[in-house]
Amino acid sequence: MSDQRAEMGRVLGLDEAVSEEVLCAALADATYAANLLTCRRHPDLLRHLLKNPPRRQAEVPVHDLLARAGGALVNWARTGFTHVDEETYQRRVTACERCPELRDAPQSPARRALYTIATLGLDDKSICGKCGCSVVRKARLTSETCPAPDPGEPGMTRWQEPMDRTDDDPPLLDKEE
Repeated sequence: MSDQRAEMGRVLGLDEAVSEEVLCAALADATYAANLLTCRRHPDLLRHLLKNPPRRQAEVPVHDLLARAGGALVNWARTGFTHVDEETYQRRVTACERCPELRDAPQSPARRALYTIATLGLDDKSICGKCGCSVVRKARLTSETCPAPDPGEPGMTRWQEPMDRTDDDPPLLDKEE
């Protein structure tokens, strides 16, 4: 690891190795890595990026993802496999697109297979970094809720729905369902 840290420091034009945190963040986040390379000729910006690497999100274990997916399927079945109306869906997806938890699907072999199945037929492969769900799939289901609280509105999720919503109180159903 020290050789890779030193090499990254050389690539960035530094006189020293980067920290392990910076190296790991750059390996995990292609945007951060690109920003480091872009800023290597701008010392103030580079220094800021090196002092503030993005926090690595702990990945949800595969067995937890499978258990959550199974539970979500059961909950969805309880609603009669209903979907939210288009307005609710668009509001939810827009909130997800603005959320700092939005991530690209992980690329490790086991996770790639899992997310390939979960996002089959979808152009958008984004996932929620908080729960691991496919954003566009989750946002469509009446039985699902956002796991992240809205920072500006206590008691509400980022989807602008109550944090304590139950399946007895689902959002509006799609009239076609």
